[in-house]
Amino acid sequence: MASRLFILAAGILASAVALADSVDITYTLGSKAGTVQPLLGVNAGPLHWATSATTGDATLGFQQIGVRSVRTHDMPGVLDMAVMYPDRSQDPSLQSAYNFSSGGTQWDYSSDAAVTVLKNNGLGMYLRIWDSAGDVVAPTPSERANWVKAAVEVVRHYQEGKWNGFTNMVSHVEIGNEPDSQYFWPTTYTKEEFYALYSDTAKAISAAFPTLKIGGPGVTQGGFKGTAGQQWTRSFIDYVKNAGAPLDFFSWHIYTNTPDEYTTGAVFYRAELDSRGYTGTESHLTEWNTHAQTGATDAPTIASNESLRIKAQGAALNTATWINLQQQGVTQSFFYRANNPSVTDPEKYGLFWPDGLPTKTALAFSLWSEFATYGDRIDPVASTTVSGLKALATQRSDGQVAILVANTGTTTVKWTVGFSDTRMLSDFALSLKTVDDNHALVYVSIPTGTSFDIAANTVQLLTLHAPNGSFSASATSFGTSSAALLAATLQVAGSHIGVTGTVYLAANLGDQWWFHNGIGWVYFTGGNFPAYSIGTLPALVSVPIFGAATNTESLAGIQLYMGYGANANEMLSAVRYRLIYTFANN
Repeated sequence: MASRLFILAAGILASAVALADSVDITYTLGSKAGTVQPLLGVNAGPLHWATSATTGDATLGFQQIGVRSVRTHDMPGVLDMAVMYPDRSQDPSLQSAYNFSSGGTQWDYSSDAAVTVLKNNGLGMYLRIWDSAGDVVAPTPSERANWVKAAVEVVRHYQEGKWNGFTNMVSHVEIGNEPDSQYFWPTTYTKEEFYALYSDTAKAISAAFPTLKIGGPGVTQGGFKGTAGQQWTRSFIDYVKNAGAPLDFFSWHIYTNTPDEYTTGAVFYRAELDSRGYTGTESHLTEWNTHAQTGATDAPTIASNESLRIKAQGAALNTATWINLQQQGVTQSFFYRANNPSVTDPEKYGLFWPDGLPTKTALAFSLWSEFATYGDRIDPVASTTVSGLKALATQRSDGQVAILVANTGTTTVKWTVGFSDTRMLSDFALSLKTVDDNHALVYVSIPTGTSFDIAANTVQLLTLHAPNGSFSASATSFGTSSAALLAATLQVAGSHIGVTGTVYLAANLGDQWWFHNGIGWVYFTGGNFPAYSIGTLPALVSVPIFGAATNTESLAGIQLYMGYGANANEMLSAVRYRLIYTFANN
């Protein structure tokens, strides 16, 4: 057992940060500007990619970072019309015409298996009615009628339980995927043929499911960036309006390293919709990420620019984008994509590696998820302009405030927060979470001043804790037992912040107990519990137990507990401790 605890001790680090008071920029917080949108969707996953043994299941990662919904695109293969309804000559009213239970020869799981995972993990299903990249089989004009009827039956299977299906899984139905691109709409077909396919399908699904939100078509970024693309967009909207087809949301895609381009796109689409009377049509960004480039080509590759996808530069750029989306009326977004197809995949789109370990953008996503729980959005007023710096604030009903900041620039910036009312930053207990390239997990620190350094290519979430916040304890884990990251976090109740207390971190196996004394693990033989720390209680206590990928197979069965109190007896009598993690082989 000593060797097991040595593994735990080797991973634990203490953290504190002291910050100076002179600042480069002050963000002043005023009144509510809107509501934070839950832009926490992803494309594909969490199941692995096809049959490759090098890919992994990202279900645990989804839970840890707060993914809420999945767009069923590029799973791959499954949940594609070409797989679910492969023969368009078959009568779409017959169950025998459909394949929901097999992925075919290329895939080792089925459409129903993929949806079962979504259901079991409480994930929303944003149903994309189309095909994945490389598998597109667009219906011919003569096949259109059957394809449209089949689309309705697919929705029935996943929304009404038809043919031993599922109930109430579908939140939205998106028809199409990048039909303004030859990769998803063959050049042998006209754009008007797609417009007709969309309109017929949307009307048919709406007639069968009048309460479902239906839209599309998931245009590429060319839909707003070029003259030809803008014309495509305008003619699509005009056709749909003239056809009297539903357009509850308009969906679009963009890959760029310039966060403000998202604002340009959102403004363009909003203006085109509003000018045609679609003022209630929502704006959905259903694919987005950085655009990794090599040389002068425009094809997304990552050979020499992996920092744009897996490191903190990408996390900062994507966080700046997420902030822009919150301020531009986008109501749904789906990051592309959940998991990397393999360790050798050159594009590295995914939030997770095949072994379940997170990219820096995945860690930033966890901060977005935390931010999105607050509710009220506050748009800070900056005292000056600092190139590459973006910030957004939010406030909970109990007065707790969080400020999300991304630095996509090239230099460190010192920032602080002010208020338009009588509040002062010094009135609050603070905690600061940071995503950068220096730490494998989100780094938690307790500021000792009222200004904060944010380095280039860094994301931060500053929390101004409510005085009546409640106690909690939890663990964040990624990876597998052969390579795991693990951190423990203790949230101190608001009424106890700043008072003297004792923090305990314990490990249990059967009737044996070990306690961490702030230096290492010690076997408990009786008497007073060894303390992790004693002193003034901060708002958060974070312990990065494994700050580097660690083999934990020898720790199977061990349970970790964390808590605090005036002393051990007071902690136990108040039940101010929690089981936060159990080691298991996986």
